Amino acid sequence: LLLIFTYRATRHLVRFDFLPSFTLSTIFFAVLASGANWYVLHMLHTGVFVSLLICSLVFSILYLGGIGGVWLLSKKKLPE
Repeated sequence: LLLIFTYRATRHLVRFDFLPSFTLSTIFFAVLASGANWYVLHMLHTGVFVSLLICSLVFSILYLGGIGGVWLLSKKKLPE
């Protein structure tokens, strides 16, 4: 569901269709969030709910922050 919603949001914000770069960046940020989830769950000895919440937050901050950066760069006009 998270991937579907982020795809729909980015399609409306940046106006691009489903691209391989979207899939690769999604997998990259999901791996980063999974690493954070593993660290929180096993090293800090927290519960599953807390670790999934932290994983979702890390994914959202990294991935949606990246989308916001791309959106801001696309709005910036190149000097003529």
